[in-house]
Amino acid sequence: ALNSYGLRVILDVVYNHTQESGPHGRNSVLDKVVPGYYHRRGPAGNIESSTCCNNTASEHAMMERLIVDDLVHWARDYKGDPVPLSSPHSPISMPGAPEGQSRLVCSHLPRLSRAISAAVAKGQRGMAGQRAPLVGRPALRAAAREQQSQWSGAQPGGPQGSPPCTLGRRLVEAPRHGMPHVDGFRFDLMGHLMKSTMLRAKAALSALTLEEDGVDGSTIYLYGEGWNYAEVANNRCGINAGQENLAGTGIGSFNDRLREACNGGSPFADPRLQGWVTGLSLQPNGFDQGGEESEAASLAYLQDRLKVALTGNLRSYAFVDTHGQQITGGELPFGTDGAPTGYCASPEEAVNYVSAHDNETLFDTVMLKAAAEVDIKQRCRMNMLATSLVALGQ
Repeated sequence: ALNSYGLRVILDVVYNHTQESGPHGRNSVLDKVVPGYYHRRGPAGNIESSTCCNNTASEHAMMERLIVDDLVHWARDYKGDPVPLSSPHSPISMPGAPEGQSRLVCSHLPRLSRAISAAVAKGQRGMAGQRAPLVGRPALRAAAREQQSQWSGAQPGGPQGSPPCTLGRRLVEAPRHGMPHVDGFRFDLMGHLMKSTMLRAKAALSALTLEEDGVDGSTIYLYGEGWNYAEVANNRCGINAGQENLAGTGIGSFNDRLREACNGGSPFADPRLQGWVTGLSLQPNGFDQGGEESEAASLAYLQDRLKVALTGNLRSYAFVDTHGQQITGGELPFGTDGAPTGYCASPEEAVNYVSAHDNETLFDTVMLKAAAEVDIKQRCRMNMLATSLVALGQ
């Protein structure tokens, strides 16, 4: 169903830990196969639990094999029935497309959006003095069908010969006929897996073909949480799949450089710390961040971090920093532990974000950090400014 809408499907996978361990545990599985093999142990022989519980050890050959085989299984075997994008089950029709030709769903979306807006406005007219009802699905479908009838002569570039849409081409382009399948995997605590595991997984997935497996594995995108901490920090258990180790792999990692510069602070710092969007230096909230001079300097530094983040967090990106020096993204420090701001070799390796499933929503973050005198309209603008950084960055 999602593929038929022109949307891609990502599976969230958690290979870094198991619920239980031990040969006798009710919910233990791996230790009943080979006791003591699949989990990572500390110096005292205890099973590490920095993920939350029972850390797995992908540096062990068969744990790595289990991960790779499982990913290939989901990619190759988790499919649905073929649904043409021009079928009546799809709300976004692709009439006029030659057989097998790719069409860009996004080139139709503005007209469909206008049609929906017109349906909403039509539902509101004639309701003077009354609360306008919500527009139901039948009205929206009717609006979509009305637009579809006008697209019958559409050219490959878009409706009525409109220029092709290039924004997000890789994520939006979809074949007219295709087998719905998994388009990517998001790895929980990916930094607790080894880089070799991720590279073998990518190679195994890329080897899948439409002819043999029903899926082009080279289009499957891999990304995850590349946090570098606990017993795997700084490659203590082997080269891990942390942010800095993934440059050049084409594997993405969440970009906390953008999130923290935008919002201020970090998930582990005082939640009142302000950032570039939430009023640092310009609209202080009363929480002491070092005084006026220190706050102004911090704001300028965060602006440099945002410049790098908007390029796709490239380590090779050269720019003039707030001190008038020409540096690269990799030379701009992130924090005090020597980590670089820019760590990517290509933009696809940076997953820019300002809010995720962990911790507060973006709006709650803005509400907490903004100064008391900032009214709700300004807070909404702060929220939109934050999301624009994600939308406009690479």
